[in-house]
Amino acid sequence: KEYRGQKIGAELLKKAEEIVYQYKGEYIMLHAQIQAQQFYEKHGYLSYGGIEYDENCPHIWMLKKII
Repeated sequence: KEYRGQKIGAELLKKAEEIVYQYKGEYIMLHAQIQAQQFYEKHGYLSYGGIEYDENCPHIWMLKKII
């Protein structure tokens, strides 16, 4: 919690997207905790499918087109 609000997550996403782009990947997808869904949406990710549980925590698949 002490690292929230410092844009660390945004920088990690940016770097991951750069790597996917360098390798000519077209999409990046992730399995986000529902509580983080708005964070990913703010960075251009779209949710798809239904809610699934991973270790008793609700998650949703999210996707972003890179190229």
